[in-house]
Amino acid sequence: MEKLSVKGLIDSFVEYAIIQGEATINGDYKTGNKASDKLFKIGSYMEENIETAKQMLDVLLMHKTLMCKYGHLVKLSIYITDIVKQSRF
Repeated sequence: MEKLSVKGLIDSFVEYAIIQGEATINGDYKTGNKASDKLFKIGSYMEENIETAKQMLDVLLMHKTLMCKYGHLVKLSIYITDIVKQSRF
């Protein structure tokens, strides 16, 4: 994945997380799987770019739609765990 702005990555993560959450609720596995693939790519980018990931996590962890409606806290917590292991906060 090319170098992207933090805001662009956050916006993309939120967009695909909402799509994936709605698709799961509606039973649309094809759309959900496509969105999950995009989320995985963003997560991989975060793992490779720790400083960018730190900036993203500050915003994503406070995002009410993601945390309350779709429960993407699990995915974020996995990324956080990996980032903490790599960066030794």
